[in-house]
Amino acid sequence: FSSPEELSEFAEDGVQILRYFKRKVSNYFSKTGWHLVGCEIPISHNILPNVYYQGSLDIVLYHEPTNKIQIIDLKTSTRTWYDKQKKDETKLAQLLLYKKLFSEQYNFPINNIEVKFIILKRKINTESDFVEKRFQEFIPASGKGKITKAYSLLENFANSTFTEHGELRMGEFKKNISPNSCMFCLYRDLPQHCSRNGVFKKAPDPFDI
Repeated sequence: FSSPEELSEFAEDGVQILRYFKRKVSNYFSKTGWHLVGCEIPISHNILPNVYYQGSLDIVLYHEPTNKIQIIDLKTSTRTWYDKQKKDETKLAQLLLYKKLFSEQYNFPINNIEVKFIILKRKINTESDFVEKRFQEFIPASGKGKITKAYSLLENFANSTFTEHGELRMGEFKKNISPNSCMFCLYRDLPQHCSRNGVFKKAPDPFDI
């Protein structure tokens, strides 16, 4: 599903991200009062009998002066996160669940936990009038209402996929397709496998306009 040229491009993008990080690390991570709890911190939550939600927290920091935890989730993006990505409830739910479940699993006050996305841009606009940052920080709203809604998404998914005994539900399920569902689908150009063939239209890259 890839090519030597594409793999080479992604590898070079990764090198550029790492070089930027080494030069600008102090802009994103302070040593004053901050301690690294760990990377890929595991969480596990029993949502139904024999059904567990498991995750790994990319970066967890502890700020000793304020007794606060910061959970950082790293996301790669071709260009950046626009308003659409920032309002994607499914995308944001992951980090909100991390906040709730970290609090429960490690017995840490939820009000003392902050969450943040750091978006790692693979491409930057070199022709821009200003120097573009390769990292973008985004702090989503993570109050009680937002967390409750995120957990409801998880519960609804689990209950629609598994029985109350934790067994996989069998049968036919209605397709729930968003306008962008076909973007990464392997079958979007194969009408013999999907009736939506031809419906997907890639949005123009804003840097090409």
